[in-house]
Amino acid sequence: MKKATIQTYMPVLSKVIESTEKMGEELNPSFEKLRQAIDNDAVAKMVPAEFNDIQMEFSDGTEQYQQNLAQLKKVAVPARLMGRHRNLLAAYEAYTNACAAMTASMNIDNQTIDVAAFNQAETDQETEMGHVGALIWVIGFSTLIKRSVTFMRCRAFYCWLRGSQLCGRAVLV
Repeated sequence: MKKATIQTYMPVLSKVIESTEKMGEELNPSFEKLRQAIDNDAVAKMVPAEFNDIQMEFSDGTEQYQQNLAQLKKVAVPARLMGRHRNLLAAYEAYTNACAAMTASMNIDNQTIDVAAFNQAETDQETEMGHVGALIWVIGFSTLIKRSVTFMRCRAFYCWLRGSQLCGRAVLV
């Protein structure tokens, strides 16, 4: 089995981040239309085809998030990131479930929305995306710190080998 490294883990994480951001940008206009219709109590007045299209877009978005989750579950994770990755998986899965709940709150047959479920799903999505963002930042930061510390150790060892007094004051940039 191939050893999990940052070089194999980070591209997968980056791809998932980009995919999530792209899907969010694509779904936002539809969400705003729906949010406005809910706030104005005008869901029943929406054009049925538009309501159906929004529901289909939400379904497609949920499927994309589930594919992203599957990628996160199968990626090889470096040992030092395992705990953070498990937390990321839990938060991303909760986010995906909240997206599915929002989609499920829409009833195409009678063009209604379970507003309580929709609002709860919206709140859950915001909360979980905050957790996902924070965990991604921590994972990214911890990989940078590890690289910087490794660089400092290598630089200090190199200077020690050369016997240089000036090398000991290496500064990271």
